[in-house]
Amino acid sequence: MKIDLHSLRDRLGGVLSLRIRIVAAVLLTMLAATVSVMLVSLSLGRQEMKELITAEQGALLTRTADQIDQKFERRLASLSLLAKKVAQTNAAGPQALQHYLEDQSELLVWFDNLLVAGVDGTVLANMKSPASRAGVNVAGREFFQDTLSLRTGVISRPVSSVITNRPVVLITAPVFDSSGKVVMVLIGSIELGKDNFVASLGKAHIGKSGYFFIMTSDGLFVSHPDTTRILQSARPFLAASPALVRAMEGFEGTVESSGSLFSFKRLYSTSWILASVQPAHEAFATIDHAERRTLLFVLLLALCAGPLAWWAIDRQLRPLDQLASRIDAVRQRPSLVMLPAVYAATEFGRLAQSFDELMRERLLADSRYQRSAEELRAATDSKLDAFFVLQAEHDVAGEVTDFRFSYINDNGLQLLGLKREQVIGQGLCELLPVNRTDGFFDRYVQVLQSGIALQEEFAIDTPGIQATWLAHQVTPLADGVAITSRDISQRKRDELELSTNRAFLQSLIDHLPVIVYSKSMQAPTYGQFVLWNKAAERLTGLSAATVIGNTNRDLFAPGFAAVYDAHDHEIMVRLSSVGIPSHPVRAQDGTARILRTHSLPVFDAAGKVDFILGISEDITALHAEQLALQASEERLRVTLNSIGDAVITTDMQARVTYLNPVAERMTGWLLGDATGRPLTEVFRIYHRDDDVPLSDPVAQVIATGVASSTPGSAMLAGPGPGGTRAAIEDMASPIRDAGEVMLGVVLVFHDVSEAHKMAEQMTHLAAHDALTGLLNRREFEHRLEQAVASASRDSQEHTVMYLDLDQFKIVNDTCGHVAGDELLRQLTTLLHAKLRQSDTLARLGGDEFGVLLEQCGTAPALRVAEQLRQTVSDFHFVWLDKSFPIGVSIGLVTFGAGMTTPDILRMADSACYVAKDKGRNRVHVYSEENAELVHRQGQMSWVARLQQAL
Repeated sequence: MKIDLHSLRDRLGGVLSLRIRIVAAVLLTMLAATVSVMLVSLSLGRQEMKELITAEQGALLTRTADQIDQKFERRLASLSLLAKKVAQTNAAGPQALQHYLEDQSELLVWFDNLLVAGVDGTVLANMKSPASRAGVNVAGREFFQDTLSLRTGVISRPVSSVITNRPVVLITAPVFDSSGKVVMVLIGSIELGKDNFVASLGKAHIGKSGYFFIMTSDGLFVSHPDTTRILQSARPFLAASPALVRAMEGFEGTVESSGSLFSFKRLYSTSWILASVQPAHEAFATIDHAERRTLLFVLLLALCAGPLAWWAIDRQLRPLDQLASRIDAVRQRPSLVMLPAVYAATEFGRLAQSFDELMRERLLADSRYQRSAEELRAATDSKLDAFFVLQAEHDVAGEVTDFRFSYINDNGLQLLGLKREQVIGQGLCELLPVNRTDGFFDRYVQVLQSGIALQEEFAIDTPGIQATWLAHQVTPLADGVAITSRDISQRKRDELELSTNRAFLQSLIDHLPVIVYSKSMQAPTYGQFVLWNKAAERLTGLSAATVIGNTNRDLFAPGFAAVYDAHDHEIMVRLSSVGIPSHPVRAQDGTARILRTHSLPVFDAAGKVDFILGISEDITALHAEQLALQASEERLRVTLNSIGDAVITTDMQARVTYLNPVAERMTGWLLGDATGRPLTEVFRIYHRDDDVPLSDPVAQVIATGVASSTPGSAMLAGPGPGGTRAAIEDMASPIRDAGEVMLGVVLVFHDVSEAHKMAEQMTHLAAHDALTGLLNRREFEHRLEQAVASASRDSQEHTVMYLDLDQFKIVNDTCGHVAGDELLRQLTTLLHAKLRQSDTLARLGGDEFGVLLEQCGTAPALRVAEQLRQTVSDFHFVWLDKSFPIGVSIGLVTFGAGMTTPDILRMADSACYVAKDKGRNRVHVYSEENAELVHRQGQMSWVARLQQAL
């Protein structure tokens, strides 16, 4: 057995190359996936760890801030308690205060020193340094001034002590005497350099090198590990630490900045900023360590996975060698694929099975090909067409010199009038010289060389051939051509006859005054014009030669073509005639014309649409008349729609024929809903005062033929029980034609509700006070006149009360006129509640009110007056943070027949004056003695006013 070493080496090389590529791909995929998962996990882990560390540092800072705030609060509370004790003792003078302060040595646990200062800022006592108090004054210090102005203890900014010159924080507490006056200020000092709770914070550590510090909101250090920074400004460090800027602007929380983790928290007791700082590399050291271990794990995994992947893939590819051997064997002996075989249930087993099935299909295809060749020969022999196969002959230069018959069917022999032995093997040009002289030979050569089939029809006049017309199809073969020929002599005679008939029909159609066209609706000429008469040529300027054979889209603009394509499609769907009432076209002379088109389908013998026949009529003049009529109607419609009045038209049966938009809005009916309805359903009018239906003005016009209108008290109601009502003015007029025959009625009306409403408002304003809504003096006097008349007519008694508010001027002067107006409104509500429905309450002006009690004598009127006085007396007017007691002085007069309105008002005013003169906030009944008193008081008042004026 001979071994092909080259083939073996190529096959082995291909397999090994495949193994290497698969192993590399698996390793790279696994490594990429592992690295991706690792990077995502590390990123998420780092983010979670950062959030956890940030939260822990923030929580630590919050706890520390709470502890510092509690310590400050306890110190502030203890100092306040001491201040109360100092106030309760009788210690007077600096010496006594010094002794008392030295007895409170237990407070040195909270403070480094205690001092007492007077309200002038002079230090009166100093617990630890009595001698140093002389000449010390803190009056100019901000903390001292804040304590006196706020009257409460404060925690100062870090300052330099006036006694020790060391940085301190001072806590104060005011000492009050029995009257609540600040008499002294207790001052507790906490030295920032000593070992106390503030200084100890600067020594605390977070991790290895993290630390705390405190600074004020404007950047002054209170506590810091670097004690030289205490009382120094942080502003020189702001450029290097942007986080400090955010903290001073109010930020609270944790942020990473300048390589460190900063946390900030405001102390609520002092508004200082408590901060913690920890280097970022130290805070996130645990994360970096975890990332290094993970990377090492990935590298070890990649080293271990390589050999394992090679072994696994090599095991999987072994069947590939077996498949290659199988393919070589089948190539040498194809019949092996017909023998039964066992295939492994793997991808390679299925591949081997597919290869064997492919080879079996190839053997079967070869067998079928042989059978098909025999069937083709039988088919050509049985065809009605003549069929030839011509084999090409070449010279030494490769040029085709002739074609030789290699096959001919019986129809071909019949067409040539020869026997098979006279044809097979003979040269085409030798047997039929006409093929070379008439150019057939050259066309056959062109088909052979180009590989493109040829179809043609031609007339023939060759001796021995019965046909006069042949349809010819030449198909290229590998080294020759196949020719199919059909006798079409009868078809050509029929076409000639049809052409003659069509010429007559075309002449008839060309002389019609309308456009006539036709389109083919059968493939392959679907949509192509086959008829285009002279009228169409004259209108469009397109000749029949240009149009026939083309479609709508070939000839016309896209929009016009789309209309006609849709028209044709509708005919094909409906299978019936379809019309286009009107459509515009541009005539040959450039004028715009309007056509009306009617098209119908023409069916063939099988019932299919063979053609579409269309007729178009020029209706430009008729269309212009219609447009003029429409324009006139549109102008009328626009005019009616744009006027501000409502317009309704009816026919002679009083049925609605038109509503303009204003009428639609006012009646609540739309034109489409109202048309044809009786007018009385749409236009319903009532009398404004008693809702009695009013007569229909349109019916009156129809009856009399004369214009008519409804009285000015008409109200229009919309549809339904809750329809909107509107006051209207209307006018109905007849509509007549040119012969004065009445055709209908036009009703014009408009809304006058606003005018009526304005008149009512003016009437109301003329009788009422704008501030309180009560009747004004004019209306009150009018009702009083009616009461005077009833007293004379019916011998009745009525009572008038004149009310004048006390202390009203105080409210006006103290709180302004807005408060005075509110007081009057509130009193109006209170007074109304105490009166009968029949009683009249009015504002006569300023703070003066009038009450008319009809059919009420003096005794019951006194009870009512006393109720009113008590109601006002019990009322306290509250404005902002002030409360005002209010009183009222009431003058009362009962009148009957024989008295006049001016007399009654004068008497009531006099009685009210006496009530105010006798001490205010009382009720006084008018008597004749009051008149003289009022007269004298009035003269004295005028003298006083004149003196004041002079």
